[in-house]
Amino acid sequence: MNESAPVESPPPQVHNTLRCIACRAEIDAEARLCPVCKSYQRNWKNVLPYFGSAAGLIAIVASALTFISGNAYNWFKAATWKDDVAIAYFEYPGQSGFINTGDGAVVLASMVVQLDHDRVINIPMHEQIEAGKFAVVSTQPLYAQADGIDRANWAKNADGTMSKKLLDSATEYGNTARCADYHLYNAEHLVFRVIDAIQPGRRLISGTVPAQLNFVSLHTGKQISHTLPDMRVAFLFVGRKDCPEKEYGILP
Repeated sequence: MNESAPVESPPPQVHNTLRCIACRAEIDAEARLCPVCKSYQRNWKNVLPYFGSAAGLIAIVASALTFISGNAYNWFKAATWKDDVAIAYFEYPGQSGFINTGDGAVVLASMVVQLDHDRVINIPMHEQIEAGKFAVVSTQPLYAQADGIDRANWAKNADGTMSKKLLDSATEYGNTARCADYHLYNAEHLVFRVIDAIQPGRRLISGTVPAQLNFVSLHTGKQISHTLPDMRVAFLFVGRKDCPEKEYGILP
């Protein structure tokens, strides 16, 4: 009688198990839900930090975009900010017109004019001008005027050349018996252009003088200075007997 070989049974299938995180029952390691207490297991909970981190990242990005968009205008404004003042017309002593062509309010501080190498005059103004606005500023003489100046005439000659003696007289501030006073004006001032051209063959005696307009930005608090290339000086001459026109280079 032949004996057959013994039949080997397959190895038992091994299932990995673990304890439920809630009821501690033994369950399949791959189970997301405990069949006993119906609690979600660790594998499922591991997904939550991912969604939490993704949501957090989205929130951070959204906050950053909101911050950037909210401040973009301020950054652009700061980068392109401009403070500037234009002179419509200027006369000292007298009335002058200024236009604020910048982005914010400014305070006109002063006009500094160098009459010659050792004579400088500082004309205070202290006038605030809002952005886009026009302002008229009145300036009074800083020194006592010459006697009889209300009857004086504009000094003229054939070519408008200024003599040193005329300027010396006009800047002799301590002597009210001086023969002349000076006026400052911008070259495009319409009134002075008319005065210069109204009498053929007689030009207004004048000369270009270096000048600087100073103003303060109320946005930055800084003082800004503009050099003015077209400031001029002209003279009122008192026609007294002790002031002969010829000595000052003036046509009678």
